[in-house]
Amino acid sequence: MQSIFSDTALFVNMSNLFNYVNLALGFAILLYLRHFLSYQQIASRSSIATFVPILTPKQSYLFVTGFTLWTIVLFLETLRGSDYLVLPGSVRSFATFFLHLTRPILLTASVMYIGQGLMFFAALPVKEGKEPPNLNRINWMRHIGVIMLGCLWLSILVVGPSRFDSVSQWIWLQGSLIIWQWGIILHTTIMMRHSIHPIKHMLVLLLIVWAVNTPAEMAWYSIEDFDGRLLPSLLTLSTPASAWKTAAVTTFTLMLFLSMLLRANFLYVQETFRRAASFKQEKEVMISFLQKISERSVLHPQDAQSPNDASEIHGHDLERLLKLTLQFGKEVGSAKSGAIYVRDDLKDLLLERTTGVDKGKFLTAHAVFGLYPPHLDVGKLPESPDQQISLIHEMVKAEKISLGKGFVGLVAKNGRSVLIEDAFENEETPLVITSPFTIQTQLAIPLNVQNRTIAVLSLVNKENGEQFSFENEATLNALAEQAAIAVMNLIVHGHLRETERLERQIELASEVQRCLLPNSCPNTPGYDLAATSVPAQEVGGDYFDFLLLDEDHLLIVVADVSGKGIPGALNMATVRSVLRSLSSPNLNARDLMIAVNRFIQPDLPRGSFISMLLGILHIPSGQMDIARAGHEPLMVLRNGAEEFESYAPLGIALGLVNGDLFSSNIESQTVDFNQGDIAVLYTDGITESMNPKWEEFSIGRFEQTLLKARQSNSQEMVDAVKKRISNFTGGTPQHDDLTLVILKRTASSVEEAMAHSSTPFPDSPQPAL
Repeated sequence: MQSIFSDTALFVNMSNLFNYVNLALGFAILLYLRHFLSYQQIASRSSIATFVPILTPKQSYLFVTGFTLWTIVLFLETLRGSDYLVLPGSVRSFATFFLHLTRPILLTASVMYIGQGLMFFAALPVKEGKEPPNLNRINWMRHIGVIMLGCLWLSILVVGPSRFDSVSQWIWLQGSLIIWQWGIILHTTIMMRHSIHPIKHMLVLLLIVWAVNTPAEMAWYSIEDFDGRLLPSLLTLSTPASAWKTAAVTTFTLMLFLSMLLRANFLYVQETFRRAASFKQEKEVMISFLQKISERSVLHPQDAQSPNDASEIHGHDLERLLKLTLQFGKEVGSAKSGAIYVRDDLKDLLLERTTGVDKGKFLTAHAVFGLYPPHLDVGKLPESPDQQISLIHEMVKAEKISLGKGFVGLVAKNGRSVLIEDAFENEETPLVITSPFTIQTQLAIPLNVQNRTIAVLSLVNKENGEQFSFENEATLNALAEQAAIAVMNLIVHGHLRETERLERQIELASEVQRCLLPNSCPNTPGYDLAATSVPAQEVGGDYFDFLLLDEDHLLIVVADVSGKGIPGALNMATVRSVLRSLSSPNLNARDLMIAVNRFIQPDLPRGSFISMLLGILHIPSGQMDIARAGHEPLMVLRNGAEEFESYAPLGIALGLVNGDLFSSNIESQTVDFNQGDIAVLYTDGITESMNPKWEEFSIGRFEQTLLKARQSNSQEMVDAVKKRISNFTGGTPQHDDLTLVILKRTASSVEEAMAHSSTPFPDSPQPAL
């Protein structure tokens, strides 16, 4: 008798021990998710994009909810060890009934939340060519399931222990809930059938153990109520030994869940280091490439003596630049062979001139290395390796690739890079079986200028026999962006050198400036934006721009470049290129201004400088982070106010001093915009416009004009200012460029603006500037 008692006590203690361990594991998982969620909130505020296998905020909230419910169930499990706190009489009977009912209901709800979190977490990304799961449909299924569980719980609770007391009723309830949970686990498994998640195999094991754990978690002691009737579960635990075994299964399941989360975090750390290394390589490649193309032999050839000489030198420069780009592409991708294809209407495309009937339809290779496979039948190759390479290069350069046809043609038409890791499984790759032209892996990168593809860099196979990676693709995309800018600048400069008359030079520089300035304002829900820039000469030195950093942040910049005409336009082009290259949602306005000065200050001609006012608008909240480099202040007219507020944070003009001195003398400031508020960015050419009596237009007349037109939209306010200045100057020649940007907040939230507008964001055109 004593031995039986001892065995019973041992198993009861083991059961209680596992119950407490399970509860501790539940709290550990919740604590991990809490810290992880706090990191995600920081990452979201810093606009740091998440990536596989990290959890997204939505997935984290699903897991937090699911494991919170499971932890409550585990807490109820621990109450079993103390016989439900030995509550007296009928209260104990109702408490027993309540716990018997609530525990399986909460456990089923927990499975629903955790299961959906796993679907979001592991079902994406999917294999190429496979459809991802419909996450909206899964959301609706969970909402409906939670409502059904709530109704079931309430209905049985209303019936009460006196009427819901038969063994068959409890078996029916718990059996249904077990089948329900198995259905969720099966659904999760089906959703992951096309997944390529890095821990998919671990998740499959977890789902198998979870399915075994489901009936074990539903098990419970058979306990008599105060009338002596049994309240059994589907799997009645008639002995304490059964209790600790089922608790041990739960322990193993929870440990697997915790291991999965820790494994995901480990893979995320690995991915972070991998991307950091990729970014470091990308930075090194960019610096090396920019240094190389800055050499006089590449971008600044000796002056030509005649237009014909200039054209010839320009052609050689373009070939050198293309070969340099291909060389860097070879080094970055460790490629065996490659070619760079250029559109036959390259110059006309960049200068926006009317092309011939046949131009713009083909691309030709301007530089080739290695045994790059031609599209034509090669036939019998010479025995000499040098002769083979020479023949192949001539054939590749002689081919014309139709725009939209073939691998290179499709990349040129779509303007997006394409990575084919395994060419044998891709229909778009030409199957050249004959060695040495067998294509194992291929990567094509477009060189884009103003959303137009001017060239395509194509690489085939790697030296080490591996596949091209996404890191190669990212680095080469950054390289192609800089190369495209260099090609554009080279084309524009070469065309200027070909011109004999100054008027033609100014006209061409004006074309460049029109390309650099936006031809429309971004359509931003909740805001009304308009801008204008009127140069004093055919080519001006004022600059303004808009850049959507991500879906929540818009960069607005207004600058005044010292000097007018062609020098001012070229400096403006440099500022635009640098600003667009450095802009990132991770930088605030002050840091971005410091980075721009650090980049352009060494290269600006002595005595040149640039004043600038830039703001980073957080679209949903209406907050704008501004920085000023010797520019006119930001003017803000609040809704209902009669006077303007002026915001002028400390700042020195760009290009005057070096980085340390510049950064110590620049500040940033945050400005809040509410519905009806108006922000005005401008250059001093507006307030300093003069009439025939040499009187300035002044800030006072400027503010009066804006106040009078405040009820109009932004474009009408811009027009009102232009009309008032025109009337004031009375035909006096304009001595300085006029630039004006007006931002008006029209709605209190993006959702409100979208509800009243059918125009998509952000690609819809606004009226021309």
